[in-house]
Amino acid sequence: MPRSPLGWLAFLAVVGLSAAVCAVTIGWGLNWLGFVPFSVLGNIILLNNAVVAGILSPLLLLAIYPRVKAAGLRYDDILAEGPARPRPVRLLGLALVVIATVAGLIAGNLLSTGQIAIPALAADPPGTRAAQVGVGLLPIIILLLIGVALL
Repeated sequence: MPRSPLGWLAFLAVVGLSAAVCAVTIGWGLNWLGFVPFSVLGNIILLNNAVVAGILSPLLLLAIYPRVKAAGLRYDDILAEGPARPRPVRLLGLALVVIATVAGLIAGNLLSTGQIAIPALAADPPGTRAAQVGVGLLPIIILLLIGVALL
């Protein structure tokens, strides 16, 4: 559990970033399949994950962390520590994840609502604009995966 204001700020930043990454990937995939528009699902997932994780995870950690630690079931207890990547590589990975996530949220909402469009896919039927969002966010998803691989 964070003990300083800076620790809580870092915790909330991680919760927000993870909620946004989840929103971008699930919103992109389900929109490309034509189920739900990104502008609806992505924003709902972002808000839901951020609020619930920001409120419940500190409470759950207070309740279960002592038991998990006593049982030797923490991540550090189970897995051996491998060689860490160099710090500049990890920082580049983090920067790519943040940039791709923010760009994915913005572009996904704009493509999904029709405020921007890919001219080659102008015949995309109205509704979820599956092809527009699917193809439009694909480079951003690839950038996100590269960033995660560098972490």
